[in-house]
Amino acid sequence: MAENEIQRMADALAEKLQRSVVINDPEIRLICASRHFGDEDEVRVHAVLQRMTEKAAIGHILSHDVAQWSGPGVVPGRADIGMAARLCMPICWQGVILGLLMVIDPVASLTGEQIDAIKPPARTWQRRSFGTPPPRTKKRWRGRPRSENY
Repeated sequence: MAENEIQRMADALAEKLQRSVVINDPEIRLICASRHFGDEDEVRVHAVLQRMTEKAAIGHILSHDVAQWSGPGVVPGRADIGMAARLCMPICWQGVILGLLMVIDPVASLTGEQIDAIKPPARTWQRRSFGTPPPRTKKRWRGRPRSENY
């Protein structure tokens, strides 16, 4: 998927939620960020301005095993590093984490409807990045090709 398409998706979700949205790669490197709605924290400002996330924030996020989550969850804030709580939605493909969609939510005020609104963009990014999975069949071919030209 083209970077500008990912950016458009992040921007559209941010407008819908009226919250800033970022998409990070699995190592918490910033892929894209929406505009802010007064919800930015020190960690987000640093990541956007320096194009890198501070090591303490990366360690904190990864310490919650976000790569293992099957749906949205909360990464708690850490005042000592200037990080507010975030809703995090892993974006995976066939068990492999592609990235993390994150929304700053310092006081856990996202509604169930807003949280549900995060899931479709994550799935769209997944599908557009890698296509739809092939249908599963019961039979698996186990032989060698019949033709030497195969």
